[in-house]
Amino acid sequence: MILDTLAETSSNFYLFEPIRSLTESSYAKIPITFYNGTVRNISKDENLPGIQTEMLNHWFNCDFTKINIGDLQNKHLIHSRATKSYFACLRKSPFPFCIKMLESVCVPKARRIMKVVRLRIKSVEHILRKTDNLKIIYVVRDPRAQIHSLIKSGLLDQNRIKVHCRQLCEDMMSDFNSTQVLKRDYHDNIIMVKYEALVKNPLPNFRKIFSFSNLPFTAKVDNYIRHHMLVTGTGYESNFNTKSGNSTLIANMWRTAINKKHLSIIDEACHRTYETFGYRQLDIKSLDTLSIDIQSKPSEADLFDLY
Repeated sequence: MILDTLAETSSNFYLFEPIRSLTESSYAKIPITFYNGTVRNISKDENLPGIQTEMLNHWFNCDFTKINIGDLQNKHLIHSRATKSYFACLRKSPFPFCIKMLESVCVPKARRIMKVVRLRIKSVEHILRKTDNLKIIYVVRDPRAQIHSLIKSGLLDQNRIKVHCRQLCEDMMSDFNSTQVLKRDYHDNIIMVKYEALVKNPLPNFRKIFSFSNLPFTAKVDNYIRHHMLVTGTGYESNFNTKSGNSTLIANMWRTAINKKHLSIIDEACHRTYETFGYRQLDIKSLDTLSIDIQSKPSEADLFDLY
């Protein structure tokens, strides 16, 4: 949602999860092949963060010949309008020719915008040091909503729910703490946003995000938000299980559908995370009552730029 809204600005090259294949291959302990022919074994725990930031720098600089082949051919990149012609090229032309074509699309663009979900915030400092004029929007969402979405989409095995809940909330806490540290030295380069607050008042909050990002909040952007987030109902499905419609209604749909057993598992693993991010721990009946606000009075969450 945020990526698509930012992409409504002119002269941009935007990408959907450009380091997905790299990260998933490291988790599966699969060697990674790069465009220049080199093959590397990347450990999830040791050298993955450094390689992730290295690849993101190449993406930001349109230096595609230094990127791993898995991500250069990752089908999820096609969610970007900027890469549609590139993927069409791959179906009929040699790989090097298509890479050159992708570079010719990327280089002239004034802005490069990327959505990344498989990078810990503690690794972000490496990118901030190497990339000029970089702005980072760190978005968090209620872990209950995240877990429910993964289960509903079939992306989380029922036998791994407890382990995944614990890992997710540990990562959220780590990212929160890392963000506080980074903001001391890079206050103008990183902003923290709660998804629930953003969708509750999308127009004023997106204005803040655009101002932070030094992007023009144009009539086109305004119309996009009104059409995709402020209309009646749950609308229609968009990219990768996202929806257009009333953004607050869509953001709360999980509350009436979450499984009681799953809720108990998440609560046990994430109660400290709720406190940190200002989410209320509610029983299944209270969750189902949408008039009860899921967000508590901010405690540590008042450190967020939007809450």
